[in-house]
Amino acid sequence: TLPTLTTPFASLSSSITKRNVHPTIVGGKLSMVATDTTEGRTIMDAAVVARVAFVAGDTSSGYGKTSPEPNPAWSTVASQLARRMSNFGGVNEEDGSDKISAVSFPVDTLKLNDLVGFDIVIALGVNSSEDEARLVGALETASSNSG
Repeated sequence: TLPTLTTPFASLSSSITKRNVHPTIVGGKLSMVATDTTEGRTIMDAAVVARVAFVAGDTSSGYGKTSPEPNPAWSTVASQLARRMSNFGGVNEEDGSDKISAVSFPVDTLKLNDLVGFDIVIALGVNSSEDEARLVGALETASSNSG
C-alpha cells in the first residue's frame, strides 16, 4: 500500500519504513516526532524524522492561474514543495539541520532504487502507463528493501 496522509500536515504514515510522523509539543515547542510502528518506540532524537520523495510528471498542473508563472508543470510544483517541506518539521536544536528532508524526482528518469529509504512518497501528475509502471517498480523496490 502507498503511504497515506491521515490529516493534512498532522499525521503522516508510511508503510515503506513503518514510521508515523506527527507534531508534538516538546519542551514547550512544536516539534515533529517519529514513532517506529514496528517497535512502538518514539524517535525524538533522530536528526531526520521523515524523508519525503516527490515523484512528478511533466504535464501541466492546472494550478497557479494568477501567479507570475501560471499553470506550472507538475515537476516544477514538486521541486517547489520539496524546497518548502523542511518548513513543516522544524530544526534540530544541536546543529540547526532540518528534521524533514525532501527531494523531487522526475518520473521519466526514476530508477528502481531511487525511492529506497524514503518514509513518504508523493506522486504528482504521473499520467502515462509507462510512468506509472516506473513508479510502481520503484515503490516495490523500496518496500522490499525496508527493514
